[in-house]
Amino acid sequence: MSSFDRRSAFAVLAAAPLAACNFHPVGRAGSPGRFPAGQFAIEVDGGREGFELEEQLVRRLGQSGAFPDYFLSVNLDMSERESAAPGSGGIDRFAVDGRAEFTIRETESGQNLFEDIVQASASWSSTAQIPSSLAARRDAEDRMLSQIAERIIVRMTITSESWIL
Repeated sequence: MSSFDRRSAFAVLAAAPLAACNFHPVGRAGSPGRFPAGQFAIEVDGGREGFELEEQLVRRLGQSGAFPDYFLSVNLDMSERESAAPGSGGIDRFAVDGRAEFTIRETESGQNLFEDIVQASASWSSTAQIPSSLAARRDAEDRMLSQIAERIIVRMTITSESWIL
């Protein structure tokens, strides 16, 4: 038996217990975790950060169609904190923490189908050079918002069987 055949046989044997427990990949086309593009109208509050989070969610869920089935609303709350004692050479570490409460409602009836909270954080170094520090802070905010968007999509995906119509 060649090594390719052994790997194929191993893959089949490894997948058997998963099939026995009704496992199915959520990312596969046609599975409950795949949301067709245009199903969600998305609204995020929170200024520039809210706009960036909304854009990231639209990239993952698709632009809303004329008559979306669901409405995803997100309430974003962000805070900043010092994450380490002041360093030598005027370099300090800061962190930005984000918390997003989101709700999925059916568009037609307005009924709440699912709600949850996700959190994320990212850090950056601040120096005496203001432009560099501002760029580092904005980059940390964008990384944190990307984490929040991904966590919202993951929570929606793993729970979609319980609320998707």
